[in-house]
Amino acid sequence: MANATLLGALVIISLGVGIAFLTVLSISAIATNMRVGGGGAYFIISRALGLETGAAIGIPLYASQVIGIAFYLAGFTETIRPYHDYPDWLVSCISLLVLALISNISTSIAMRMQATILLLLAISFVSYYVGIFTFEPDMTKEIAYEWERSSFWEVFAVFFPACTGIVAGIALSGELKDPKTAIPTGIIGALLVGYLLFISIAITLAFFVPHELLATDTLIMTKAAAIPLLVTAGIFGATLSSAINNLVGAPRTVKALADDRILPSILGKESGKRREPQIAAFATFVLSGVCIFIGDVNTLASILTMFFLTAFGALNLIAGLEGLLGNPSWRPSFRSPWQLSILGAVLSLFAMLMINPGAAIIAIITCVVIYHTMRQKGVNAHWNDMRRSILNFFARASIYRMEEFEEDPKTWRPNILVFSGSPTSRMYLIELSESFSHSKGFLTVCTVLTSQVTESKILTYQRSIQEFLAKRQIPCLVKVVSDPDYFSATNQMIKYYGIGRATPNTFIFGETTEEDKFIPFAQMIRNIYKAHKNILVVREDHRD
Repeated sequence: MANATLLGALVIISLGVGIAFLTVLSISAIATNMRVGGGGAYFIISRALGLETGAAIGIPLYASQVIGIAFYLAGFTETIRPYHDYPDWLVSCISLLVLALISNISTSIAMRMQATILLLLAISFVSYYVGIFTFEPDMTKEIAYEWERSSFWEVFAVFFPACTGIVAGIALSGELKDPKTAIPTGIIGALLVGYLLFISIAITLAFFVPHELLATDTLIMTKAAAIPLLVTAGIFGATLSSAINNLVGAPRTVKALADDRILPSILGKESGKRREPQIAAFATFVLSGVCIFIGDVNTLASILTMFFLTAFGALNLIAGLEGLLGNPSWRPSFRSPWQLSILGAVLSLFAMLMINPGAAIIAIITCVVIYHTMRQKGVNAHWNDMRRSILNFFARASIYRMEEFEEDPKTWRPNILVFSGSPTSRMYLIELSESFSHSKGFLTVCTVLTSQVTESKILTYQRSIQEFLAKRQIPCLVKVVSDPDYFSATNQMIKYYGIGRATPNTFIFGETTEEDKFIPFAQMIRNIYKAHKNILVVREDHRD
């Protein structure tokens, strides 16, 4: 409030909650369309966009959960600073140790504490609202009314973590009996209640507390309350509750990453009677302790906001694309217009760039590096994701648009269909074809099987050729056909292969030395010539 007018504060609150609300709608749609397992946001992203993208978002998301623990404990420490003379880092570390022990002893105990904390928060808000209307600030003391005013987006970065509790909630999705019902109901209700509280606090502080006090006293809400100790207790509960949620949820994100072999499998190992990921929990505890020494609340909040906005953008993008593509498998019981999800993704990216363009670019580069690393690592998923649908959407749009334009020599590109037979025996044809297309055009490698084989064997043979050429880094399509008459099959491929204007314009064959095939071979060449296509017959030089 001290760094913004009432209008500015309301805009910041509405924008932050608005982005979170759009993300909530997206998560609700996703959660009612699929089984959401352990790992929450990472699970959703990886099952929709593939393991590589899941890792690219999931690892930074885990980092944000770790930083969030330090952030919430820093807020707790700042609140109790007037009651002790110990260093802040020591208080935060002791608090971290106590909460880690509680969450390690029993997750159920940690979760049951939330009900008590919720009641405590409700009482603290009642105390604040009763007291604020009769609050008489003490203005007799000298106030140092100078502070470094922050920009709109700096204030937004500090406020936004208050809207990210939904990520902690879905991180515990594996513990829910019915995630499809609990996730939409819980996160929508919590966000709406939170928004009303944020707005009412901003308005009452603006009207009943002098600006000087707002600028200099971070604990002004406790002083304005009817019973200050109750508000202090409420702040304790809010910060410690958020910290313990992340302490419980973050190890489950690690476990999900380890189960998918993104991180070392030892991190996902469960132990104890309750089969908890204790190694992941210990790693989270250590990393959170390191983060405590990074800096103050504002520094941690800015880092936290950047990572959360990345995850929010990805979740909105998934729901938006699912709705836009209209996959038959997309049948959520909770429906939200795909346009709102796309808007949520755009707003998330916009907020990142406005808060700190440099940090936003670093966050994006971090995700790209992780994605590329996973691609190089060759991680494989045992499920189908929506990437094929995305490619199909753009391919369909492109092919239809191509029909509107006549081919021009200036834009000509090779679209080669090479009849190679067995790639191992006529690899020179494929290599020559690739040198012509040079990864700028299209290349299809066709093999004609003259023996009768089943469809499953054709697919198996096709996959083996694809793997053979992929190892040699030759990008191409592979087509295997079965026909007792070789020339009948090739003529059919020449005449009908392709779609729309995306049809082969160049055909490459190896020579034939069998006299009984000279006439059908010549007729095939004649047919290609009549179709105004290019043809290249290659003779391999066997000389040493």
